[in-house]
Amino acid sequence: MAAVPPTAVPTEKAQVRAIRAAARRAIWLPFGLGLLAILLLSLATLTFPDVRQIDLVANFLLVFVLCPAILCLFPVYLLFVLAVYGMGRLNQGVSKPLMRVERLTASADERVTGISARLAKASITFNARLAYIDRAVFSIFDERPENRETTHGHSADEEQPRG
Repeated sequence: MAAVPPTAVPTEKAQVRAIRAAARRAIWLPFGLGLLAILLLSLATLTFPDVRQIDLVANFLLVFVLCPAILCLFPVYLLFVLAVYGMGRLNQGVSKPLMRVERLTASADERVTGISARLAKASITFNARLAYIDRAVFSIFDERPENRETTHGHSADEEQPRG
């Protein structure tokens, strides 16, 4: 019995290349050929000397291009019409709850703004009453003016010359 050789797993790049090649063969090639045929037929009508020849090409384009396109795109058109109708109904159905939510958030905003203003005022008042304690406790960390002078005669706040 002969051993079956293992199949190689294609890399991601190879898979992407295969998908793109299949898309070119299945989608873009027929689209391009059809577009080229329509363009050639349309340009060929410019060279026809007889009106009957132009009429023949126009009938061909009507029967084999325009009618199938209309028939194929009619369901898509109906889907778009239904989608627009559905969006209108959805908009009407959602408008009342959204207005209710808008009113709720506006009232919540007013309440939160009022509460935060009162808390800010109380915090400022509390900090103003305790300012003397803050100054007394944290003043030990402040640098004394006599210690601010450096050995070169410049204060510690001034930038020292480099060199």
